Amino acid sequence: MKNSTTFFRRIHMGQLLMVFFLLATGADSSSQATANPVRLNQVGFLPKAQKLAVITAAATVDSFALLDQQQRVVYRGALSTETKSEWSPLKTRVADFTSFASPGVYTISIQGLAASW
Repeated sequence: MKNSTTFFRRIHMGQLLMVFFLLATGADSSSQATANPVRLNQVGFLPKAQKLAVITAAATVDSFALLDQQQRVVYRGALSTETKSEWSPLKTRVADFTSFASPGVYTISIQGLAASW
């Protein structure tokens, strides 16, 4: 009897851990739908390193802007053409701002979309 009780406790604990994992990772459709469409390295970029952001929502414009903390435009660039990955249903565009090398805190702004975090 003791072995069967332990077995059922393990199954129950495994189910609870799976539910916790799904909730903690945002594996529900509502969190995915409200995610920011501008994806980039949240830690930052080195001034001379490659700097890319991936846009996961349909942009109605072909350009992006980098804004400083006072919301002034400090850089403008062109978005890549739309691409679909063979591993994802998302169609994405890339904002390449590698040539911008001024240290600071910036956000990426694309007309009609939420700014980056």
